[in-house]
Amino acid sequence: MSYIEEKCDTPMESNEECEQDVELTTSDILDNLYWTLGLVKQIRDIEHLEAHAKRKPIDFHFIIHFISGLFSWLFLMSVYYILEVSYHIQFPDYLDPDGEISAYYYVFAYPVIVFLYNRFTLLYKWMKYSSRVKQNNQLLPSIKENLFHESIVPSEYWSPANVSTLIKYFEQDRVSHMGEALNMLDEEIRHQEKMEELENIRRFTN
Repeated sequence: MSYIEEKCDTPMESNEECEQDVELTTSDILDNLYWTLGLVKQIRDIEHLEAHAKRKPIDFHFIIHFISGLFSWLFLMSVYYILEVSYHIQFPDYLDPDGEISAYYYVFAYPVIVFLYNRFTLLYKWMKYSSRVKQNNQLLPSIKENLFHESIVPSEYWSPANVSTLIKYFEQDRVSHMGEALNMLDEEIRHQEKMEELENIRRFTN
């Protein structure tokens, strides 16, 4: 049982309910917020590691792949003719761009290289991080369970940025209780979303 739960006279499902039933001091709230921040950062690091292990190194949009493939084809053609004309290097017939079969080598060179590079890189990353990812996946449910039962921060605000903002409110004496802090955080989030929408509109109209 956490020190905040011990302040409750009756059992509570989470510290969010407990905080509503008990008058917590600013010191109690800050202690809980810093504890919450540590676990939230741990969750973020776990999720980032798994995403990094599964992320393809070359993962572009189809149009980007098409453009990159086109430039790769032009580059290979240029290298071929420069070496053949300027340096009089004789290439095998199967590399002659004018040949019917050799054209496929140049067309499919880019996608094959990208595919192999992605596969081998993902294999390497999985061999490097798989044990840590498995351990983290086993640890993650218990971390979230601890947060749910002992943190006074609602689960929808479980991010390092949000928790850090709540800590800033209390350390700067801008709020006196969690309800007020959460309302202020909601206003700040809505303001930020509006500013981002206006910025997106401005970019599209310019």
